[in-house]
Amino acid sequence: MLVDDQVTFTPPSIANDFRDNFVESKTSRNLSHDSEPPKLRSVNDRQKSDMHTRHFASTCSFLLSRGIIHFNQQLKIN
Repeated sequence: MLVDDQVTFTPPSIANDFRDNFVESKTSRNLSHDSEPPKLRSVNDRQKSDMHTRHFASTCSFLLSRGIIHFNQQLKIN
């Protein structure tokens, strides 16, 4: 992750999540039988979103603990 004291962090992209979910739901609508009911699918989408949030939080925590980023009034990346 560290290369010459530089860190590149790419948070999960909302646009990519939307595209993946759109393609997934469009595909499942074309199937003759749905593998999971719509209510269950929305729960799974929520769980995926929670997972991304936890991943982002743990990554920020790691970077803060190593002194790689600092939170003042603005985000500064060393």
